[in-house]
Amino acid sequence: MALASLLAGLAFASGGLGAVHALAYPLGTEYHLPHGRTNAVMLPHVMEFNLIGSRARYAMIAELMGKGEGIEDLKTKAALAVEAVTGLLNDIQIPYHLRDYGIPKEAILKLAKEGMKQARLFVPNPRNLTEKDVEVIYTKAW
Repeated sequence: MALASLLAGLAFASGGLGAVHALAYPLGTEYHLPHGRTNAVMLPHVMEFNLIGSRARYAMIAELMGKGEGIEDLKTKAALAVEAVTGLLNDIQIPYHLRDYGIPKEAILKLAKEGMKQARLFVPNPRNLTEKDVEVIYTKAW
């Protein structure tokens, strides 16, 4: 775990954090959830939003996670990355819906506004995000 933590730190220090991190912050602040947990909750939802922005990278993630071997269609293969991540979260029993943490659906607008305050983290994200996009991501996460 220490090696994994080190490698993750090196990766995000050199590549940036992206929308997952930005949208995880308000969940920790408002609902006192651990930061690692909030990142896990938001990861598949942000990945799904980002698919169109970096299909080749998501296809590679799918392959690295044991999905999509032999599939040529990039769109299909990239979507398997999200499936692989949700499968992993299920395997390690980390729920990835906001409602599973008692977060009310009515909180989505406030979460979106707070998430937009972390827009500096959007810079390396594969797609640009508007506040409406952030609302949609939180809604899907709910």
